[in-house]
Amino acid sequence: MLYFRKLSEQLLAQLDAVDTSVRERVLQTESLPPDPRFTPRIRKVARARRARTVAIMNGNLLRLHRAGVPVVLGTDAGNPLTLHGPSVFAEMEAMQSAGLSAREVLTASTQTAAAAMQRAADLGRIAVGYVADLLVLEKDPGQDIANMRSITQVCRAGVLRRRDALLGK
Repeated sequence: MLYFRKLSEQLLAQLDAVDTSVRERVLQTESLPPDPRFTPRIRKVARARRARTVAIMNGNLLRLHRAGVPVVLGTDAGNPLTLHGPSVFAEMEAMQSAGLSAREVLTASTQTAAAAMQRAADLGRIAVGYVADLLVLEKDPGQDIANMRSITQVCRAGVLRRRDALLGK
């Protein structure tokens, strides 16, 4: 939260997957002077409000999912400190934390997302005739969605690349 000028562990964990220039700009956040409007009392209230908001969002997501409403993965990437690319992991982990199983999150991220984009005929699954960019992982994301972070290789447009070759380091 910008109230605190302190980056979360979750955000810091994403920085190894973004361009160096993005990483540098994000890290500048912590060097900004404190905003005098955000007193310790206001920061305490903001933390409590955020906790209540997350509890409500989690409950709503789970109720909608259990009622059969299609749940699709999406992020707020582009908003301050919501990074394009790695924020998808945080979103998937939030969905699992809300109560969806790892497999349900994977389905929301693939098949259901393809259907929401009206692309279920050629996206969202691994099958003949489907477009498929693939990730090679060290760990099983069906056990814990956080294992999506264990990428070792990416197959994009039929070309297999090691993860470290894709990072602009």
